[in-house]
Amino acid sequence: MYYVGDEFSMHAPFMYNAIGAPWKTQKVVREILAKYFFDHAGGLPGNDDCGQVSSWYVFGAMGFYPANPGDPIYQICSPVFDKVQIDVGEGKVFTIIANNNSKENLYIQSATLNGKPYHLSWLHHNAIIEGGELIFEMGPVPNRDWGKIDIGTNKTQPCTDLIFLIFNLLIDWDLMIKEPLRYPHQKRKNNLLYRLPALPMSPPTATGTGWRSFFDRVQVIA
Repeated sequence: MYYVGDEFSMHAPFMYNAIGAPWKTQKVVREILAKYFFDHAGGLPGNDDCGQVSSWYVFGAMGFYPANPGDPIYQICSPVFDKVQIDVGEGKVFTIIANNNSKENLYIQSATLNGKPYHLSWLHHNAIIEGGELIFEMGPVPNRDWGKIDIGTNKTQPCTDLIFLIFNLLIDWDLMIKEPLRYPHQKRKNNLLYRLPALPMSPPTATGTGWRSFFDRVQVIA
């Protein structure tokens, strides 16, 4: 069972992208957004910790997320909104459009970036800050080929993702195996949920509060 309410596990749904199954990331993130987040009391799961959980929602709803700390790569998921515009400064705007989007049509069928076919399940930070338009065509059935590989290089993800996977496996080992053994007199729940160090987010800063100015420039069209 996956829980999104704390930093140590926020990257997990996006790891499908790194192993060539981005349709699973699209499915799982949509399910989490619908299941755990609401517009009433109790609608924000876990501890928001300087905006981490709410930032997770905003990124997921826009359709991309900075899963790997320190890497200027955003993992693409499934946008909830039909259109989002981000004012990235200097008069530039980055627009995300999801055509034929709905609760049922949650899978990316194809994509274009600035009018050119886009086959990657990730987006570089530079593509956003330069402004432009990312358009998704959505559908009810997974396109298991989209985003599976980089057609130009025949690679699934940048090599830094291998480091990302190893890094998080080591963290999971330390938190889930070594930590309970080190403190056997404490309840497992306490070890896992209350003794965890906070993992940083990707640039521009290491905490959720660093995204405040970024989110202030996000405009949801529909």
